[in-house]
Amino acid sequence: IPVVVIPFGPQINIFGIETRMQLTDLNVGILFILAISSLSVYGIALAGWSSNNKYALLGGLRASAQMISYELPMGLTIAGVLLVANSLSLREIVLDQSGYYFGFLPRWHVFQGPVPQLLGFVLFLISGFAETNRIPFDLPEAENELVAGFHTEYSSMKFASFFMAEYANIITVTSVATLLFLGGWTPAFPVEMGSNYTPALLFLAAAAITFFHARNPARARDRYTMPVFGAILLLVAGVFLIPAVQDILLPLFWFAAKTGVLLFVFIWVRGTSPRFRYDQLMAFTWKFLFPVAMLNLMVTGLLVALYGK
Repeated sequence: IPVVVIPFGPQINIFGIETRMQLTDLNVGILFILAISSLSVYGIALAGWSSNNKYALLGGLRASAQMISYELPMGLTIAGVLLVANSLSLREIVLDQSGYYFGFLPRWHVFQGPVPQLLGFVLFLISGFAETNRIPFDLPEAENELVAGFHTEYSSMKFASFFMAEYANIITVTSVATLLFLGGWTPAFPVEMGSNYTPALLFLAAAAITFFHARNPARARDRYTMPVFGAILLLVAGVFLIPAVQDILLPLFWFAAKTGVLLFVFIWVRGTSPRFRYDQLMAFTWKFLFPVAMLNLMVTGLLVALYGK
């Protein structure tokens, strides 16, 4: 549901009709996302309770406590961005990050004055890991303690529904992080430095790698399949060079690229980090994350009040 208010690009003109690359433009879009995402606590808690299984019940209780606790620092980091942008609209927040410092440094909120939100970005990502029950915050699903926790008694499509919802939440968190801190669909560097040609160059490089593997196949069928994929990549690169469609495709590319990098970070951390103990998990949010997020909000509010934008 939150995806309906996420803007993927600016307002564009298609056959003379002004169209926004967004399903619904709410002027309080970020509040809508926070409200809807908070409902996930009920689903996990009820799933654990209705299983009539002590492991599932403990997993549901853990998840409820964890998600409610980490929503507080997440909300505080978002409030810092709202103070800087002076808007609750996701589209306005992205437009506030357009332009460049010194001709090359993007005015994303992680760099933007009077107080860059780099610390807030890190705190938001940490809270996002906990909100989505990812390692090292996956205590509600700890196999060595709870035999997979709240979804122990669920199999087949019920189990798949839990995991699809979890990965959908990850996409939502990374999309919101892109919009709030990384400029949304705005390019990472100006047009004068070649940002319009970046997608075409990347797809051309991917096509060259594909053709190389076609000439040096690891499997017999690669000799036939790799050229097909290489031709598709060349076609996509050519499409990105058509001026008539660049206004549509380039914002989508930059938004998807930033979100994809954050998704990679989520998967990367899952593959490298150990799991906390549950008492460490809760102590981390209440004794460290919450005070630091509150300090970041207070400093941001003070500097915005003193110096404005």
